[in-house]
Amino acid sequence: MFRMAFLHVLAAVERKQLDLAPLRDAKLPVIFVLGGPGCGKGTQCEKIVKQYGFTHLSSGDLLRDEVSSGSERGKALNAIMEKGDLVPLEVVLDLLAEAMLKRVSTSKGFLIDGYPREQAQGVQFEQNILPCTKVFILRSPRRGDGTASPAPCQDLWARG
Repeated sequence: MFRMAFLHVLAAVERKQLDLAPLRDAKLPVIFVLGGPGCGKGTQCEKIVKQYGFTHLSSGDLLRDEVSSGSERGKALNAIMEKGDLVPLEVVLDLLAEAMLKRVSTSKGFLIDGYPREQAQGVQFEQNILPCTKVFILRSPRRGDGTASPAPCQDLWARG
């Protein structure tokens, strides 16, 4: 089923050849902001945006915006998301790269919220777009026991 959905999106949407040179030449920091639902990713990103002039990009928001646009790619994504299937990685990378390119001249860096969900996705991002500068993993305490709950992306690589 996933393979069919993947082929549907790639067939329905001709992928754009993006010139990433402006993004790479800018040498802006890229920070992955990870953590479970409700741990404060959005709140922390808002603070960093205000204080440091970074651009906050949420992979979920980019997907929803594309669906809302009514584009061919958005229609194909909507069909996948309605079925509860995963959106192909190439499409998510395209959306992130396009959003970063639109903002490269006005941003001091990028906060990528909710992406990657696994290490292989982060590696693919770095190979296709830009190296990641830092990874912020946010955790919130479990109610009642005072211990930190493990983040869903706890197995992500450590960066020094």
